[in-house]
Amino acid sequence: ENGEKQCERYKGVLPPCLRVNCVHPFTLASTVDPQMVPPITVGEIVEACWKVVGDRLVGVRLVSGGSVYVSVRDSNCVAALAECGLSLRDDTIRVPLQDVSQGTVVLALSGVPHTMTDTQLAHTVTQFGPIIGHIETRYYRNIDTGERLVRLKPESSLPKRLYIDGQEISARMLPHDELARLAQLPAHIDRTNNRSRWVKHHYSLPAVSSTLACTSTRE
Repeated sequence: ENGEKQCERYKGVLPPCLRVNCVHPFTLASTVDPQMVPPITVGEIVEACWKVVGDRLVGVRLVSGGSVYVSVRDSNCVAALAECGLSLRDDTIRVPLQDVSQGTVVLALSGVPHTMTDTQLAHTVTQFGPIIGHIETRYYRNIDTGERLVRLKPESSLPKRLYIDGQEISARMLPHDELARLAQLPAHIDRTNNRSRWVKHHYSLPAVSSTLACTSTRE
């Protein structure tokens, strides 16, 4: 109850699940010093972005280690943020932003064993180009479906199958229309007891600090 009182109800359009840094077609990234005291918060980044793009801001993700991902509605917003960056704490901190969606593709991997770590998977995938952000895992009712999403900047042709430790994994590049639908799909929301929680299909990332959707909680 106390936690709910501290968070003002969000009256805008709910952002697309928690898949900010991987699948959304208009995403920028940067890093902040994780050792900064006091540490930079998601709220500060949201406010700085809002000054530039307003309600065209889709979401913000701050990952453990200082990685920041900002998703916006269109290419004009990307250009605006890439040009001016973020100004935090009365202009004492400047955070440049780089467009990480330009020249990248999103691979949908299926048949990934539950026991395979992201590190193992990344070791193979990076042979075809650097990975942007983190690998995302798909769940259905809190069960790993064996599907992963990876954004990378290809440097060679992408295979339709990967073989890792004797396991065959199917790889499919998401076309633009499917990527757009996946990025814009609202979450399936269960509003039992006037609370919101993500259910059914969602992707997860490790060590996520927060997102723009302050009224929704994952359980």
